[in-house]
Amino acid sequence: MSGAEVSVVYAALDLSEDRLEALSRLLTEDERERAARFVFAQDRARFIAGRGILRELLGERLGERPGNLRFRYGTHGKPALLGHSIRFNLSHSHGRAAYALSWQREVGIDLERIRPVERIDRLAERVLTARESELLATLDGAQREAEFFRAWTRREAQGKGQGEGLASGAGTAEGWTLRSLDPAPGYVASLAVEGAGWRLMEGPWPIEGDGNER
Repeated sequence: MSGAEVSVVYAALDLSEDRLEALSRLLTEDERERAARFVFAQDRARFIAGRGILRELLGERLGERPGNLRFRYGTHGKPALLGHSIRFNLSHSHGRAAYALSWQREVGIDLERIRPVERIDRLAERVLTARESELLATLDGAQREAEFFRAWTRREAQGKGQGEGLASGAGTAEGWTLRSLDPAPGYVASLAVEGAGWRLMEGPWPIEGDGNER
């Protein structure tokens, strides 16, 4: 990954017990305690998988042992690495995850599974722009749900990239670029990157048996 590249990596989070155990060994005691607080086993396993794979990705790029990496968090929870300048962000939804990594630019990413939304019009009025809501009103069924989540992921990705939570307002913040992604069938995602003149590299985390074949 060069300085002009932004890398997006997709991964499945529903893994075998052996793979999950290996990832769990990479986590800190604090992370394992966080995992233990999940009520449902599936949520606990997906948290372990998501954090463990993040550590593998960062460790590979930095040439360090994944278990030695230490994180810090911004005001709105955006993670960063202590002692390293690599930028990254992650998102997960219903058993899949997306990771964005860059050497020089702040990044934000959001992934969502397309699914029915109750009171979609009322929710759209609260979180989408007038133009986005107007477009939504012209669509029906699955197309409408997909477009809602595309707009939602743009908001989330931009806000996460800036470290400010859910972004508001129309368009992209000054100095940022937004790009829609096609992570997997039934999912949508958006990437927010600081600046311009970068190129995107996409692919699955190539661990055999992780279910990342697309």
